[in-house]
Amino acid sequence: MNRSEYNRLSSPFLSHLARSLYLFIIKPKSDASGRYTIDYAVLIHELSVFALDSNELIYRPGTEEVTAAILNLVKIQLLTINAALDSEHFQNAVVTVISKVHNSGEKMASTARLRQRQHRFAMRADWLPSEQFAELARTGMLINHQYSEAEIAEFRSYWISRGSLNNESEWDYKFIQYLKRRHSRTASITPIYTDTIGLQNK
Repeated sequence: MNRSEYNRLSSPFLSHLARSLYLFIIKPKSDASGRYTIDYAVLIHELSVFALDSNELIYRPGTEEVTAAILNLVKIQLLTINAALDSEHFQNAVVTVISKVHNSGEKMASTARLRQRQHRFAMRADWLPSEQFAELARTGMLINHQYSEAEIAEFRSYWISRGSLNNESEWDYKFIQYLKRRHSRTASITPIYTDTIGLQNK
């Protein structure tokens, strides 16, 4: 449950019946895309309350109450519906759980991003490290992951001439290794552990 969904469910304008209808019936029984077909007989039966000991009927909502609860959920933007809101009833109408639509969209975007990261491609003249580069650099023990235009141009030129195919993470890793070697060659001082604390020229 996301924050927006929680806030809407906490609204004082939402009836207890509407909350129960959403949380225990429509949302869990909707399909992967969030769609659920209204059947009043099913909803009335599932929203009815029976005594635990005697199984005696304590409460059964009417059609009008169920309709009002559905409207309540639509107006507070937890559901959308493929029927006119001034309808007398919503039998066989399809409602859609908004949060499931958003989650489905996020999953699709995440899947597409994963496919993109796994796609292998040749080095390009406009290539840049990915958004994960800084984190990968830390994991790869590259303390200073800053780079100059000259460094990235040299890296691109080297690999363009070779035509190798790598995915996004592999190109990041190769660039990290290149920077580690480059920084190592250009370092003017290195730590030397002696009795005297400090850095000395190599």
